[in-house]
Amino acid sequence: MKKILVISHVYSHPTNVGNKKYILDYCKALQEKGAEVYFLYIGKQNKEEELQTSEAWGSKAFYIYLSGYDVFLGRCLKYFCKKILKRVMLDYLFVKYGINNQIRNIENEIDPDTVIVNYYWLSKALTLSNAKKRVIATHDCFTNKFERLGIQDLSMTPSLEQKYLRRSNMIMSIQENESQFFRYLAPHIPCITVYPPLTFTKQEIVNNKNILYIASNNHLNKEGLVWFIDSIFPQIVSLSSQYTLIIGGKISDSVREYSNHPNIKILGMVDNLEDFYEQGNIVVNPTLKGTGLKIKTIEAISYGKLVITSKHSSEGLYDNKDIPTFIGESSSDFVEIFKRIEREGNKIFESQQLRCSQYIKDVNDYSNKAIDKLI
Repeated sequence: MKKILVISHVYSHPTNVGNKKYILDYCKALQEKGAEVYFLYIGKQNKEEELQTSEAWGSKAFYIYLSGYDVFLGRCLKYFCKKILKRVMLDYLFVKYGINNQIRNIENEIDPDTVIVNYYWLSKALTLSNAKKRVIATHDCFTNKFERLGIQDLSMTPSLEQKYLRRSNMIMSIQENESQFFRYLAPHIPCITVYPPLTFTKQEIVNNKNILYIASNNHLNKEGLVWFIDSIFPQIVSLSSQYTLIIGGKISDSVREYSNHPNIKILGMVDNLEDFYEQGNIVVNPTLKGTGLKIKTIEAISYGKLVITSKHSSEGLYDNKDIPTFIGESSSDFVEIFKRIEREGNKIFESQQLRCSQYIKDVNDYSNKAIDKLI
């Protein structure tokens, strides 16, 4: 039985954010293939999250805790490098005295065949490892992030991202566009794309004109949603006054000014995704910029919805030529798609469910084969 050590700066439980879910999903996939998976958390202690993580992993969970002083020192080092040296410093978690030996001791106890670290700021652990496979799970692409998206924190040059990639002998990316870029930066290191495992949930086609949108609260999501509401939604309502935009998730906090709109319903946080998606047949994702996996697009596909996205919000997904989404590059494109929905009625929703079901099966088969390479 192959042994795999997964190193993370976030606890695996509670699984309440996307990166935790992705980590836990690929760990479960490895376990289903017969691998013995261990989990090492490095960071500040949170007793409640530690308890839940320990309940899930039992004796296979390990912890290296950073004190308040360690965290403060790391932040000072990170700030000094950024402001004075004008470069990104990602090894700030390793300021803890003796942490290198702690990591080595845990690895010696487990003797893993594969070590997987999550994010670049833990990649130094790969330089301490003797495992045959030393994998960096990137989760995101950070090259020129400020220039591309206006996100200054952790934005780095191509050469710096290349440096961190080269600490591994295998790269695991969350979406294909980023995999292609990593293959360019590090052509001699194998790079695999592992999408989160998905379950297709068929829901009843409902007799309404609800348009669903759910997202986290960041400025990129807000920009896309405001563009949709201001530039596209009035034209859709002119096709039929029955169209209602239902907004869920933390993004609700950013668009409260639209709460008095007669055709907009703002829900706030959503406790049950299945209940949310049962409210309509149509999902929009008009976000125009961003990185990482377009999780809300693929999530809506997994519920068999007719998904209308910007070009950006379908990029990097599996089999880019056959993604079961309708892509609008302009406001007029979006409106034309809604005109088609008006013409075809339930037939378009029924055919969409079939496309989505097959697509989810294909994505899972693809990722399942990629996971084999980690063992």
